[in-house]
This record gives sequence, structure tokens and C-alpha cells, in this order.
Amino acid sequence: MNTTDQPVKTIIVAAFLIMLTMTGCENKKAGLPNDPFREAVIPKITDQLNVHKFDTLLINLDKKGISYCHFVQRLSELEDSCYDVAKRKYPDPENEEDFVKKNLQAFKEAESIYLTEVNITLELSRFATSEYGSDQHVRSFCNNH
Repeated sequence: MNTTDQPVKTIIVAAFLIMLTMTGCENKKAGLPNDPFREAVIPKITDQLNVHKFDTLLINLDKKGISYCHFVQRLSELEDSCYDVAKRKYPDPENEEDFVKKNLQAFKEAESIYLTEVNITLELSRFATSEYGSDQHVRSFCNNH
């Protein structure tokens, strides 16, 4: 093993372990995990292409028992954990370039593992996080659930 790859592997393992501990921790309610989201948010979306993307995303998440809000939250937590581990490994400002490279590489690898596990494409994942960041109805719903 190349010693320069070790920090990345450490970050990936730490992030993946955090993610695994969270899998299955959701509240199980009658119906599908994303039914409340469908009822509260989807009718407010005017762009039919986005409605179609949400439909595809929510169906795949329902199959895994994951709500949209938990999916976006997990991606954020995964990113944060990669950042925290990389920052501990490269705390000094003179190592910022190494920190940024390793953090990004670790997140991409950990994200890929998670997306494969939940059967979501990178494109749908980017859509999910983009909509959370830009759509007031989506963000408000998730903040209240």
C-alpha cells in the first residue's frame, strides 16, 4: 500500500463507519418513508422535470426504507465526517493543499460507496442536495421532520 493513500483510506473507513451506524435508525411509520414528503412538497413543485426526478429518487429511497430528508442529512454528515478526519490529519495551514485533496478524494469515494448501497445515481444525489439547498419548501419540510 502506498503510504500517501493511508490518510484517504482512514478518512473513508471513519466516514463509512459513521454512515453504517446510522443505517436503519429511521422511524418506521405506516406507508412509505417518503409519503409525507410526496403529500407536502411535490404538489408545490411547478417544474415537471423536477417532479419526475423526485419521483425516481423517492421510489428508490422508499425501496431502501430511507426518507429524502434522511438521505440528504446522511450525505451532509458523510461530508462533515470526511472533513473532520482530514482536518485532524492535516491541521496546519501549510498542509491545506493536501487537506483539500484528501478530503475531496475521501468524500468522493465514501459517497460512491453510500450511493451504491442505496442504489442512487450521482446525478440524482446531486439533484437531491441541490433541491434541498435551493427550494424553500423542501428545506422547510426537512427542517420540520
